[in-house]
Amino acid sequence: MSTEETLSADSGQGKEPGNSLELFLHSATAEAPVVIEVEGTVTIRELLEEHGEEGEGVWAEDAEEILQLEVTLVTAGIQHRHHLHHNHCRRVDVVAWDGGGHDVEKNFAPAQTVIRVLDWALGKDGFNIPEPDWANYEFRTCGGDHAIPLWVHVGSLVTAGTCGVCLELVKKHNPQG
Repeated sequence: MSTEETLSADSGQGKEPGNSLELFLHSATAEAPVVIEVEGTVTIRELLEEHGEEGEGVWAEDAEEILQLEVTLVTAGIQHRHHLHHNHCRRVDVVAWDGGGHDVEKNFAPAQTVIRVLDWALGKDGFNIPEPDWANYEFRTCGGDHAIPLWVHVGSLVTAGTCGVCLELVKKHNPQG
């Protein structure tokens, strides 16, 4: 197999409509996605009937717009190994707290990744931290004790029964050697 064919196979390019797609499906119930295999001709409605709950919507990763229920995965531009998110929340209210009494708020689509939310919180519309210092920061859930991986969808962090999450902006621990 040539390098070009390998790249095509790995990226999902060249998959014919109707072929099986391996997808990473995120939800409000866990930080990590589940891996599913579905046909590209499945509609968003059928995907939800099999893997979601009534009343939920589906978003492509980092997309703002909800996918229409009657559209097939292929028509929606979903390819092999893409990430999708299903959630009851149409928007997630994020409160970013700096631990020192200051907070900023914004709402995001549930499929927005933590790295996108972190970029906003660090930027001029958030805490306005100088860009060269951004690599020194991470999010934890408020009161939490571990860093949230940057690939996690913000909709996977919502507090049960709500469409909101509190994220604490903390400096990464840099031990001196």
